[in-house]
Amino acid sequence: MKVLLIAYRIEPPRTHNIARLLSLLRSKVDVSWAYEEDLPALTYYAVETRYPAPPISYDEAAEALRMAEKAVEYTKRLLEEKGLRC
Repeated sequence: MKVLLIAYRIEPPRTHNIARLLSLLRSKVDVSWAYEEDLPALTYYAVETRYPAPPISYDEAAEALRMAEKAVEYTKRLLEEKGLRC
């Protein structure tokens, strides 16, 4: 999400909060898909799992990976639309 903010000339804040990053992107691109996919839930994995925390299940990890992969593909598509390559 931060690379998209930079591509759209928005200074990215020092945060891992995906909902906050998406709210900044909302003025430039459609981010409704991210809320439909509950992408903000990935914030937990970016922050909480860096410290001792209860283990996550295989299914939970697989779902988080699926969401992250979808976000990467969306990001690549938007960057390509701006003429940028990944």
